[in-house]
Amino acid sequence: MSETPERRSRTMRAVRSHDTGPELAVRRMVREMGYGYRLHQKDLPGKPDLVFRGRRKAVFVHGCFWHGHGCPRGARRPKRNREYWTAKISRNRERDERNIQELVSVRWDVLVLWECQLRDSDRLRGLIKAFLDLDSTGRRVSDQSTAKATIDEATNAQDVALAEEVLERIRIGDEELIDAQEMWGRTR
Repeated sequence: MSETPERRSRTMRAVRSHDTGPELAVRRMVREMGYGYRLHQKDLPGKPDLVFRGRRKAVFVHGCFWHGHGCPRGARRPKRNREYWTAKISRNRERDERNIQELVSVRWDVLVLWECQLRDSDRLRGLIKAFLDLDSTGRRVSDQSTAKATIDEATNAQDVALAEEVLERIRIGDEELIDAQEMWGRTR
């Protein structure tokens, strides 16, 4: 059965830009972990999904398809109007990168979480905890016991390695954006 243009239009209108399922799952997890946050702060580039003002940290929760992630779901391309969608997703990726760089340039730490990463909640929880428990300058751990607790709470050797790598990158003043996908891919 072929989909009509009217049905496709109705489907696309239903796609939300915020309060998506993945975003709500991350928000619920962060709240359960005891962290407070603000939503979609309009005064910050890209209106991050979660904002931790006191820590100068921002979290984006990206849908794999809409933001052109490299996973199987993100690599899918629609069968119809392929040129339009390729250009649209490319523009989304450029806008995301520009917004992240603007945040980093004003000394905000940024974490990008991908929809596909939500499947492993223990690992995601460890990553979020490691990211949020570092000081707002992104240069060093503000409390050594917090860093140790993050590592001690990790559920397996991969989580320990991931938490230690996040902490070390921040401790040595690595200026690169902490991209959860980059680090996630190396530990799987």
